[in-house]
Amino acid sequence: VRVPGRPALRLGVAGLRRPGAPTAEIAAALGAGLMVLTALALVQDNLTRLIDRSLPARAPQYFFLDIQPDQVPVFDRLAAEAVGPENLARMPTLRGRIRALNGQVIDEADVVERERWAIRGEVGMSWSAEMPEGTRLTEGSWWPADYAGLPLVSIDDELARGMGAKIGDRLDVLVLGRTITVEIANLRRIEWLDLSLNFVMVLSPGALAGAPATHIATVSGDPAAAEGLMVEVTDRFPNVSAVSVGDAVRQAGALIEGVAGAVRITAIAVLAAGALVLAAAVLAAQSKRRFDAVMMKVVGASRRTIAAGLAIEFLIVAVVVGLIGAAGGTLAAWAITRWLLEIDFAFSVLPVAASALAGIGLALAVGLAAVAGALRVPPARILRERAGL
Repeated sequence: VRVPGRPALRLGVAGLRRPGAPTAEIAAALGAGLMVLTALALVQDNLTRLIDRSLPARAPQYFFLDIQPDQVPVFDRLAAEAVGPENLARMPTLRGRIRALNGQVIDEADVVERERWAIRGEVGMSWSAEMPEGTRLTEGSWWPADYAGLPLVSIDDELARGMGAKIGDRLDVLVLGRTITVEIANLRRIEWLDLSLNFVMVLSPGALAGAPATHIATVSGDPAAAEGLMVEVTDRFPNVSAVSVGDAVRQAGALIEGVAGAVRITAIAVLAAGALVLAAAVLAAQSKRRFDAVMMKVVGASRRTIAAGLAIEFLIVAVVVGLIGAAGGTLAAWAITRWLLEIDFAFSVLPVAASALAGIGLALAVGLAAVAGALRVPPARILRERAGL
């Protein structure tokens, strides 16, 4: 690019393409390090945002597991008194294994990789006459509350697509040694991250009538009241287990922070390697820079013009490197969160700006050091060396 205007600007732009200029090497080395650093910062920011902001706003205070049928009335009463019936969710649960689709045995090869977990072993299931609160149907409709026909099932829509199943298809499910054939009535979008009561399959009530099921419950509301309920329930029913969601969220946050810290060290090492490449490239071209600076002085360029030209050259490289790191790192972070972690991606300016400014500052620091080195040498000495005197 030929730039008209002030001599310093023309010198800076021309320096990018002069013979032997390390522009490409610098941009590649520092840009790669900044991409890693930016991607890591954005992924960590999205995970932290998910745990610190999204989950606590929606997640229950406690999960109660293994509630026996004869304990349900007492548990419901205690929970309603402690946190209110609106903060209690409870459903029966059993585990079963999906064996066949439309009479054909399901093999792992028939299911996409990400959904094969559902056929490798047993999955959680429940049953309900009414559509559970928070259910999001993507296809089909819920059965009537008084339905009494062929057993129906509501299934996770992603699992159904992974198996190639659709509404009206029939599944053979092995439950407690007995095979039950159910027809798919509707598909549901399950938000596993909201930590509510979610089941891969929810059956119509008559499908598992009389089965020896236990119950699982979630309790929300006031944390102190929920903790008091946990103490009272576990004291009265030793078989019931209570899981604190807050503790689990905090442990997940600490785990993510630890992993991010380890990966951050790797990213900084990559950036440091890029800085070494930058320094080596600058040192290799230092002799040429000194001679160029001397010749420009000889033909009348001022020290200020030469210094400004060299500074502009490294400023352009630094900005390009910063943009490479910011754009590439953001794209990588979006791909990681969207396709690997399967969470929503939220762009945050702070980690991107911090990473870009780190790269720009590093490139400028090394570049300005090169500028100072080139300008400190007396012209007479360089001319004598070139003349062999």
